[in-house]
Amino acid sequence: MEAVDLAIAGKPQGFRCVGSDLSRRLDILETSLRSWQATYSPSRTGRATIPSGLALNNVKTSASPVDSRNALFNLTCETLCRICHMSIVESQVRVDDQALRNVASYPSPIDCADGLRRAMMSLQEAAGTPICKARVMSAPLHFFSGFCKRYGDEAGLQWCQKTKEALQSEAPYLHWDALLPWCLLTLNEIPHYDADPYA
Repeated sequence: MEAVDLAIAGKPQGFRCVGSDLSRRLDILETSLRSWQATYSPSRTGRATIPSGLALNNVKTSASPVDSRNALFNLTCETLCRICHMSIVESQVRVDDQALRNVASYPSPIDCADGLRRAMMSLQEAAGTPICKARVMSAPLHFFSGFCKRYGDEAGLQWCQKTKEALQSEAPYLHWDALLPWCLLTLNEIPHYDADPYA
């Protein structure tokens, strides 16, 4: 994405050559992320399917308490993947706008953001405790609210603000701005799916 920013900010006459290479690299990334999401089973996360739409309100999901550790790990992976996918698709649109190419073959940034929001709602429920909720939700809220600002989605921004305020009220002793790097902590504790409990 840094390369996209640099290419677009550079000389317009040199963009066609640089832009085609960037577009190819972005296409590979987007296809890989979309493929992973298509084969990723919601049953691995222990959550139910919920309706789509950025204006969702008070939708509840159900994470299985038996597999809560695995669900938290899997939902963290899914959420991070969806953040990357949303960012890559936005970059594709920017590059193709400059190169005047057709972007109809890509998913829309709105669709990607919708998938991210649904994953965030499941992640929040799987987290359980106030500290864990705040930790795992800080990065997704950061990226999702940034998207809502760029696209002028007032309903999405309000949802982000309400979610953040609810998390802060549950754990007022946490310094919210310091939480962002801690969202990756879950990935350090990779669950052992096939581990022998008696080993």
